[in-house]
Formats: sequence, C-alpha cells, structure tokens
Amino acid sequence: MGASGCGKSHYVKSQIRKAKPQRLIIWDAREEYGDFAKPTTSLADVLGGLRSGKRVKLAYRPKTMDEKVLRAKFETLCKIIFAAGNVTFIAEELSDVTSPSWAPGPWRQISTQGRHRKLTVYGTSQRPASIDKHFLGNATHVRTHRLNYQADRQALAQFLDISVDRVVALKGYEFIQKDMRDAVLTAG
Repeated sequence: MGASGCGKSHYVKSQIRKAKPQRLIIWDAREEYGDFAKPTTSLADVLGGLRSGKRVKLAYRPKTMDEKVLRAKFETLCKIIFAAGNVTFIAEELSDVTSPSWAPGPWRQISTQGRHRKLTVYGTSQRPASIDKHFLGNATHVRTHRLNYQADRQALAQFLDISVDRVVALKGYEFIQKDMRDAVLTAG
C-alpha cells in the first residue's frame, strides 16, 4: 500500500525476481510490467497460456477506462486464475476494481481460498481505505509506504495495530511491514 511513486511496484517486482514463479499473471492496468512479462490485451491469451501447462509470464492490460468494463475484465481474469490454480498473481491498483464493501466474487475467492488453489497473490493500492477488506484480512504480509490521505493512514495503522503517527512519519521509500502469521513488524 502506498501513494504513487513510493516503491510498491518496485518491491513486488523484487519479490517476483527472488521467487521466479513458473506461472505469473499480472493485472497491469497501469502498464508497468512490460519489461517483466509479455503484455497482452487478450484474456484468451491468459487462458491459453495457463492451459498450456508451460512456463507463462503475462501482463494483462485491460485497455479501458470504463469502470463497469474494467471490473468485468478483472472478474473474468480472476475466474481464470482461480480455476487454473498454481499461479502467482499480481493485482495492481485494487481500488480501481474493488471497494471497501464490494469485490467481484472470483476475487473474493482468490482472497479467501487462494492458498488452497496454490495461488500466491500480491495486491497493491494507492488508497487502502478504498479496497476490499477480504484481501487485507487474509494477507500473510502487509506492507505500507507513505500514504497521503488521513483515512488511508488510519486504516493501515489500525490494520497493522500500530499508532497512526508511525504511518504518518513514513517518507520517500520508507515502509512498515507486518508478517501477519507471526505478528512481526519490520521497517526500512
């Protein structure tokens, strides 16, 4: 989580470089992963790539600004990923396709049952107060960078069980991360 330019995507990319997943699908509406995975605007490409059983790295670019169409494409992508299983999925800018009280059913399935389908999921948002709470509630690690809105700072401070002052103090590329399994906080 974090404001634009604070290092969210850089961090996710560093984690993917370390993990080297065999099957990687990226919701790349901001077109930030073209150097990282093969860009496509076709959900059929994603489906075919996952069905092939071969190594696949695709950055799906929905190419629309229409909110209803964007959400429908995200929902379809999530259906494909959940059905395929054994995928590393990066969902960039979740506030574009979810809200605090709503998310597409397949995204909720990924968030709540993805571990059983061997899914590894990275989700980012500039506005964490504006995203689906099932995702944060089931996360193994939560990392926040600088946040510009008070509501976002409060939401992350509450979620990480830290004082809001710690979140307010984040500058540049600084972060606070919590391992939710062991309740261990790290900062850097």
